[in-house]
Amino acid sequence: MAVYGAVTGRVHEDQQPTNPISGYGRAKAECERIILKYVSDGGDAVILRPTCVFGAGSPQWFTRLARLLKAHRIGDLGTAGDGCCNLAYIDDLVAGILEATDGPDVSGRAFNISSTSDLTWNEFLIMFAKALGATPVRRIAPRTLTFETKILAPIRRIAAMAVHGSVTEAITPSLAALWRQDIRIDCSAARATLGLPQTTAEQMLAATCRAQEPAFS
Repeated sequence: MAVYGAVTGRVHEDQQPTNPISGYGRAKAECERIILKYVSDGGDAVILRPTCVFGAGSPQWFTRLARLLKAHRIGDLGTAGDGCCNLAYIDDLVAGILEATDGPDVSGRAFNISSTSDLTWNEFLIMFAKALGATPVRRIAPRTLTFETKILAPIRRIAAMAVHGSVTEAITPSLAALWRQDIRIDCSAARATLGLPQTTAEQMLAATCRAQEPAFS
């Protein structure tokens, strides 16, 4: 979903990107241009745009957040966590990939892949903390989050490189910006054309926490 940049509101596949667009988003857009050129030259390809891919083994959206919640460095973020939580459960994404591989009349099309759960990041993080047993859920003051992103994040990233990743994850400015972004990724096209399954937030949390329990018990 990085190809959409800083757009807000409900986003369908025909949405034009809004600045600022990250370097990561620009790279994704360039990949899509290459794919569409390949299709125009007679190739067969489909573009999938997953949101934050959540599930057992996900270093970004399970492991990192779980560690931060267990350490009580995040929780209820107040207004800093009122952005839309767009997650794609890994099993749903795989089902979408398989259907896109075999489905008719999809070549050259782009599909958003996401859950339809209408949650803010605050709501999801509180649910996540309870599923992990990382309670009571801490209310994070705005100045604490600012200190984490502006001062501690660079220090933690340098320390992690020095000791090969054993330092607890940094809360980066880009992550904090995502928690605030009012963007709701619409996956109705994937549901209609690819039969995209919809695992609820409660179901994905329960299944993932069971699978990862030894690592976080």
